[in-house]
Amino acid sequence: MRIIRRREEGHGISSVRTGSSASSWRHESCASTAGFGESVVQRSEFVARYPANLGGPGFVDAVLATIKNDLGADLVSQRQALINLFNSGGRGAVLYRLADDNVQTNPINNRALIDAEYNRAFVATQYFGYLRRDLDMAGFLFWLGQVNGAPLRDVPKQHAMVCSFITFH
Repeated sequence: MRIIRRREEGHGISSVRTGSSASSWRHESCASTAGFGESVVQRSEFVARYPANLGGPGFVDAVLATIKNDLGADLVSQRQALINLFNSGGRGAVLYRLADDNVQTNPINNRALIDAEYNRAFVATQYFGYLRRDLDMAGFLFWLGQVNGAPLRDVPKQHAMVCSFITFH
């Protein structure tokens, strides 16, 4: 269910370059992504899981518990930094920085979360981007198992998966 929702959510982000410089594009892309984080936290299913009356510590604790329970990634060491981020930018800022993979600009050390999501995101991207089809859970889990059977970011294993898609597509 989470993967299908991510597919829907991904359609709302545009990375069309409107400026003449790369920095202009990066700024617009970041603003769009941060705004997307804000739109996610306003969705009814998000508010149902993380009620609006949760303050910074309660919200951060609930999100960290979900991440740990669902993915096994323990980000408790980032708790205070996330609470500070909540206090300065709200819920959307917390989600944006949890998902931000830019280690040079992200004040949150979210590497455990990024690594936990990497293979699942790679396989989902192939299903939705390359195959352009709805999720076949059995097939998805098969390929996720294949990719997870190798070290993280194992390019030969990823190439093998893509090659099999090309061969049988």
